[in-house]
Amino acid sequence: NEVDGRQRQMCIRDRYWQQQVGSIDNETAHAPYNFVPLPEAVFAPPDKATYGAKGFPRYDQFREDLHTGYFECALEALTPIYIRGPRRQGEAADSRLRPDFYAIDKGGGPVLPGSSLRGVIRSLYEVLTFSRVDPVNPQKAGGEVPPDASESDFVAPAELNTYPGDTGAPDLASRLFGFISGSDQLRGRLRFTNARYTGGHNDPYVGILIAPKLLLSPHPSSYRMYLVQTSEDPGARRTYRRNRSSGTEIRGTKFYWHKWDRERGLDSVKMPDTTTESHDKVLSGILNGHPDKTHTAIRCVREGSKFRFRVYFQNLTDVELGALSSAILLPPDLAHKFGMGKPLGLGSIELKLAQVRIIDSRKRCAAWNETGEAGSEDLLETAEDAFSDAILKHCFGKKCPENLESIWSIPRLSHLESLLTAHTADDLRSVENMDISEFRNAPVLPLASKVERGATVSLRDGG
Repeated sequence: NEVDGRQRQMCIRDRYWQQQVGSIDNETAHAPYNFVPLPEAVFAPPDKATYGAKGFPRYDQFREDLHTGYFECALEALTPIYIRGPRRQGEAADSRLRPDFYAIDKGGGPVLPGSSLRGVIRSLYEVLTFSRVDPVNPQKAGGEVPPDASESDFVAPAELNTYPGDTGAPDLASRLFGFISGSDQLRGRLRFTNARYTGGHNDPYVGILIAPKLLLSPHPSSYRMYLVQTSEDPGARRTYRRNRSSGTEIRGTKFYWHKWDRERGLDSVKMPDTTTESHDKVLSGILNGHPDKTHTAIRCVREGSKFRFRVYFQNLTDVELGALSSAILLPPDLAHKFGMGKPLGLGSIELKLAQVRIIDSRKRCAAWNETGEAGSEDLLETAEDAFSDAILKHCFGKKCPENLESIWSIPRLSHLESLLTAHTADDLRSVENMDISEFRNAPVLPLASKVERGATVSLRDGG
């Protein structure tokens, strides 16, 4: 049919990231992050019976063919974690001067915000389901416009983020998490609770405040890092200049490497002492109301701290449920990143399934004391198989080998697997920011699976 024809046309085109070079003039960039490339084609299955004519799910029906319930998840910190709390009465307006954790429950335990957990899972869900990637900054990214040019001489990241054959139908991430786009809007079908502390330490907080190394805002105008480069010729670098932007695209979805200095611990996160300033002096200034203009103070939760939270879902198909399960429950040796300080190694977390409950909505509404809940771990296996089959079929004509048995064997997702591997390199330089002097020769960032990290050890169980 017409839709299948469009899907087949989308399979024909390679993406530029498949030609990404690893260096230019033998110069290779390194960073605490890398990218999962753009999908070859958006997965937006036409299913009017389930979603309706516009591709939007319905909320006003009890659907026996769809799944409603919740995951109860156990979370463990593999490295210290930190997320700053909102401003409270009497606290400084400048967020840098508020070192305390996001929230503390009545028993003194830390609380992780459900909204942040939602963001972590959505990023993975978008990648795994071949959904569209929306640039964080849709504005022009050419940096300061030189005197001999005008703003119209540059392209915006959104112009380098296209999907051939895209019908514009809502992708799986939009259908599940919701969206607002002009006059179209859709409420999501997920709800994440806050994660409550359940143990791991008598005192979950690190005993000291620290002033971490400076973390500056991302610079997507750095075309060497954020745009695909397909030529080793320095004169052929692709940039945001309109006349030099053909044959490239944005690198994709950004993820941070797992890393941790087991020997130095939080000392590796602290700002270093220099001839002009010391860590202790800067921290004292922050705490005593005389801060400098750039540094902040934080108090982390210890590695090994454990939490519980729930993810409630409503009216999911087998494919959607399988995709959600795949985004939350990663294969062994893979882990998520959460919170602030990810470039410094903070925020590596492991999620495990405590239980999954399916709710019979009709039964639940039939009596005051009826929950309608039933355990259904077997359903997850069926749902994950349905999702895997759907994605592999979607990739079948997109240069993916026919004998793939797992979504993690798909070439594009192999880069995600590299980034999520919960190992830290012995030599951390390969996953740290470059010095200013290293940018002089305009190196490029290789694909994630091509990064040479040397020997690595697991973050679990102390290595």
